[in-house]
Amino acid sequence: MVALIALTVLACLLGSFLTCEVAGRVFFFVWVCGMFLVMCGFFTMVPTFAYRLFGSQHFNANLGLLYTQGIIGSLMSTLLAPVLKNLLGWHGMFYFSFGAVFVGLLLNMSLDIPCGNTIPQHMYRDLALLQR
Repeated sequence: MVALIALTVLACLLGSFLTCEVAGRVFFFVWVCGMFLVMCGFFTMVPTFAYRLFGSQHFNANLGLLYTQGIIGSLMSTLLAPVLKNLLGWHGMFYFSFGAVFVGLLLNMSLDIPCGNTIPQHMYRDLALLQR
């Protein structure tokens, strides 16, 4: 449920981001801060998502793969951004970003994950022992 709210807020912020051209610097500052706050929230939710989706077996490997995806996605977007900007233009890039977040929102709504299934406390203890 938290991810749905975060994705909805991010989609709304991205969808209305082009109005910053007209509204001015203060509006731009508020929108950028809002988007980064929402995106930072996803990093705190990833361990719970990994546990809910994949379970406790191979938790560390699954969590590592989820965070590695962020690295690969960042590298790919760095390489694709100039190409997409030439094809779509600046406004098209914002619409493309909004579309990607909206697809993520739809995919998240299609997942059937029980809400009460959080990471048990013993896993935090076990993970802390592994780091020593």
